[in-house]
Amino acid sequence: MTPYDAATPCPSGWGGTAPSPSLPLLDVAQGYAFVVSPRVWGRGAPNAAHQTSTTGCWERERTQHTMRTQERRFRQLLENMGTALVLMDMDGTTLHASPGFSDLLDRTERIAHWDEVPDHAMPSDRERLRTGFTAAREAPCDVEFRVGDEGDEPRWIRLHLFPIPNERGVVYRIGGLAEDITERRGASERLLETTRFLERIVTNISEAVLVIGGEGDFRTIVEVNRAAELIFGWDREEMIGSRTELLHASRERFHAFGRESQATLRRGMVHRATLPMRRRDGTVFEAHQTVALLDPEAGLNGGVVSVVRDISEQVQAERQLRESEQRFREIAEHVQDVFWIMAPDGHVEYVSPAFERIWGKSSSELFERPEAWLESVHPDDVEEVRAALPRQGEGTYAEEYRIVRPDGEIRWIWDRAFPVRDEEGVVRRILGVAGDVTERRTLERRLRQVQKMEAVGRLAGGVAHDFNNLLTVIVGQSDLLLIDLPEESEWAEEVTLIRDAAERGSELTRQLLAFSRDQVLRPRLVDVAAVLGSLEPLLERLLGDTVDLIMELSPDLPPVRVDRVQLEQVVMNLVANARDAMPRGGVVTVAVELEEIEAAQAVPLTGILAGEYVTVTVADTGEGMDRETRARIFEPFFSTRRDRGGTGLGLATSYGIVKQSGGTIHVESEPGQGATFAVRFPPADRDG
Repeated sequence: MTPYDAATPCPSGWGGTAPSPSLPLLDVAQGYAFVVSPRVWGRGAPNAAHQTSTTGCWERERTQHTMRTQERRFRQLLENMGTALVLMDMDGTTLHASPGFSDLLDRTERIAHWDEVPDHAMPSDRERLRTGFTAAREAPCDVEFRVGDEGDEPRWIRLHLFPIPNERGVVYRIGGLAEDITERRGASERLLETTRFLERIVTNISEAVLVIGGEGDFRTIVEVNRAAELIFGWDREEMIGSRTELLHASRERFHAFGRESQATLRRGMVHRATLPMRRRDGTVFEAHQTVALLDPEAGLNGGVVSVVRDISEQVQAERQLRESEQRFREIAEHVQDVFWIMAPDGHVEYVSPAFERIWGKSSSELFERPEAWLESVHPDDVEEVRAALPRQGEGTYAEEYRIVRPDGEIRWIWDRAFPVRDEEGVVRRILGVAGDVTERRTLERRLRQVQKMEAVGRLAGGVAHDFNNLLTVIVGQSDLLLIDLPEESEWAEEVTLIRDAAERGSELTRQLLAFSRDQVLRPRLVDVAAVLGSLEPLLERLLGDTVDLIMELSPDLPPVRVDRVQLEQVVMNLVANARDAMPRGGVVTVAVELEEIEAAQAVPLTGILAGEYVTVTVADTGEGMDRETRARIFEPFFSTRRDRGGTGLGLATSYGIVKQSGGTIHVESEPGQGATFAVRFPPADRDG
């Protein structure tokens, strides 16, 4: 250590002056200083008392010098580190303030006193700083305050104040370390806001949120939200600390869910399940439960969060939807018509199974090629149908057209379309119903034929009555003339010809009256099988040698109420018609049986109702008839054998007799396959 200068004064009360500069005042090796005064210089060594005082003086000087050196170095270190440091005595006078501290307060000059610090803070924070300085006399404290100009975004400063005691433990300094925490506080505030936002979400969501377990306990509830109270009916205080089994309706499902969820969570995944849960009042509801780890790092030891959603209404809605879909499917799949759904672009979304039955094509073909149905439309109708397609989206589409099935059969279709629009009126899809109306059109044609026959019958009946009156006069006058004329007179022969022609005319009028159902009938209880059996010889003679007769007569048939003579006339006419249809010979079968007509076979428009009938059939193996001929076969004066003397009244007369007798008559025939006429009479017990 460098020796002190000899001119350095000693403390008051010390005698003499310092030795010359050549003499060391402080011997570091010896640990004490020698001070020699003029009074003792040359007398030898100094006395002991004076030596001791001199040594203590220079010891204190050396200690203070060392402390000042260390303090200077410490200050340089802090300033070079940029630490915001302030050191004050007990009244607030600043002993030291680092440049960093002044920078935080936006000051360019050194802080001289603590009272200057609050003046740089926002007004609302100043009192907090003053209180903090007072509190720091007793214990360390932190004060956060804002600095900055008015209108600017303030900066947040945290000042840590702490007391500094001396060697006797008495506080004689106040220290302070400051730091800018603006970014940290902003992050903290954002984190706090996020936390509060999440808390609001958890508090206000409709799903129940339960925090469960921790520290290896997977079944104890430690926290719940408001929705959990509403859903389960338990108060928060009642649920916290309870086992989760309290909320489950099935013990078996609960334990299975626990095993499955723990296995899933151990893999770091979220577990989801639907299971029955129970409310406080005992009611059970379906719930969807989602379980996740609270802290993936801690695993199951960190606890889990469970979100429970009451899906009872959803389950009920889904059940109703399934039932509705099932009803729709049952209707669509069992209704006889084709039900179809199409998108506005023409894509087929659904078609019922009836399509395959009516069109004879696979539904899959229609899904792949929507135009497949149009390809089946009859060539004569396809252009009209194609032109009507744009009306499907307008709600005015209702078309009847024919289709040709793959087997060549022609069917009539009645097709309708109904657009489905959204709230803005835009067509979202088109619903349609296409029905097979072939039978309906056939029945309508038959009805028109029946109506025509009725009209013709009324006309024929009126004409027959008037014509019969005229013929009666002719026949009567002819008889009178024949009485007056001799038999050998040539005029008698002429009058006879007139009378015979009038008789033939009368026979025609009787047939017309029979067709018009205007003749007088005498119905009686008749055994039809017996009547046909008695006619067999007459029928054989009527058919001749080229046609064979087969009689099939069922015994024990119930009687029918008809005019026997008229019944015989009907059978004779039908057999004669069968003979004429086989000019080269064949077979005629006359049969009678009790027939049961089911409801599905009944055709109300042609007079057939469900029930029992005594049915007489006359079948031949002749030429058969096409559809046009069948449609007119019972019209009076219609005949296909005019060249063979047919009058066209035989079948018309039979038709009239049967209808007047309360029966029905129908024909089934195809070209080259013969014909079968069926005459049906209700049994007398049913007819009354």
